[in-house]
Amino acid sequence: MQIKVYDVKNQKKEIRAEIGILQKRLFYCSNCEIRLRSIFLRQGYLRMPQQRDLPESMAWRVIRRLESGQTQRCVADAVGVARSVVARLWNRFQETGNVRRRPGAGRPRATTSTDDRYIQLTARRNRTENATQLQRQLLLATGRRVSSQTVRNRLHEGGLYARRPMLCIPLTPGQRAARRSWAAEHRDWEQHDWTQVLFTDESRFSLECDTRRVLVWRDRVTRNNPAFVRERSQ
Repeated sequence: MQIKVYDVKNQKKEIRAEIGILQKRLFYCSNCEIRLRSIFLRQGYLRMPQQRDLPESMAWRVIRRLESGQTQRCVADAVGVARSVVARLWNRFQETGNVRRRPGAGRPRATTSTDDRYIQLTARRNRTENATQLQRQLLLATGRRVSSQTVRNRLHEGGLYARRPMLCIPLTPGQRAARRSWAAEHRDWEQHDWTQVLFTDESRFSLECDTRRVLVWRDRVTRNNPAFVRERSQ
């Protein structure tokens, strides 16, 4: 059976669909599958997914293919992953006899648990300091140099997020009494009464990237906490 592949960009989706049908109906031979997938990968009709580790079931399939004598290149083309993934999996199997990822493998953390507690405690004591300022304090206190993004990550792990503080207008006792009386007068208003009222608000616009807005580090659902409320002038 001949398979015609047209080198037209608009027909790539149709070609991929035909490949899927062929895989279901014609792939009775593993060697044929490897060769055909290899051809399509080289021609660019199939995309190789970007992944570093395979699921355990697929990893064992790769190992069985390698033990049967297939090359790493053929197996990588058949599975649809990079050859480095197959090579790393085979080395892991040769060293440990297993395909699971070794515990603790990966990039080590840049901070210790003590550093993490120090960052979170400093942010709770100084709510308005940004990540760069906290980064400098950590460097002065412990001598450990980390990025500002690492500081943000540690604060997020502790449940602290940079949010805009809730703003309120400073009111005198007389103004508070006037507002309470106004609220009491309009307490029984219905929806049709409020439709006659025009509500307005103020918006802030800036042409600069840095608005110099002060943020506070706080936990979730603590927006109305008086400690995080800032007064503004009328």
